Amino acid sequence: MADGKWVMNEDDARRVDLTFSGKGRLDLRKLPNYGRSMSVDDRDGKADRKCAFCGSDDLQSGFGGCGEDFAYRSFKCRSCGGTTNFVYKDER
Repeated sequence: MADGKWVMNEDDARRVDLTFSGKGRLDLRKLPNYGRSMSVDDRDGKADRKCAFCGSDDLQSGFGGCGEDFAYRSFKCRSCGGTTNFVYKDER
């Protein structure tokens, strides 16, 4: 990558095909953990960005929210369909 060119690896090619092509499109609703959600404590900032259900790092960023002294970011797993909420300390 020293020359500034991006090289697509196999995982990138699979994601592009599933996202932009009509056939082979990933239907998250058919995955086993679709609709399930689990929180992960990341207040120390050291939690791995992996699915809380299956351990995959193939996560799709979503929305987040906040409460009193905390906030969270949600990520949907493309492997199992589960949602992992990473909870962190809100320092506003």
